[in-house]
Amino acid sequence: MFSGVADERFGHLTPQEERLLDNIKKAFHDSDMHYIRGRRQDCLEPMCKAIDTAKTLRRSLRGEDTSNTQNKARFTAFIDAEVPAPGSGGLQVTLLDSRTGQPRDYSFSQLVYAIRCMVHENENLNAAEQPDYHILLDWDKLPT
Repeated sequence: MFSGVADERFGHLTPQEERLLDNIKKAFHDSDMHYIRGRRQDCLEPMCKAIDTAKTLRRSLRGEDTSNTQNKARFTAFIDAEVPAPGSGGLQVTLLDSRTGQPRDYSFSQLVYAIRCMVHENENLNAAEQPDYHILLDWDKLPT
């Protein structure tokens, strides 16, 4: 996650970077609390915030632009730095877009970004509620 950041940079966080780090910790905590309390469908919003904030913190530590421009590309690039992209054997899935009726390929990072956008619109993508979206999450299935 912190490739390209000089080691000595971590000991010299700006107040804004410290705030970003605190917000990441808070988001992980909030997500964990939702999970512990049996509210798995509510875990995604804080996790997406954590990813967005970690992306911004990394860019700041590397001296890069931290504005919201090109957020999708930056968000997916941040995930792709740690999770293999399709070209490296990572996830590649084709879904039929419910809004356009057209098939669309997604990598893992693109799938997470699509979910993030819907969560940002206050949608939990609960399959049981049958929202009009091509990515649905079955919150009734327990992980094995």
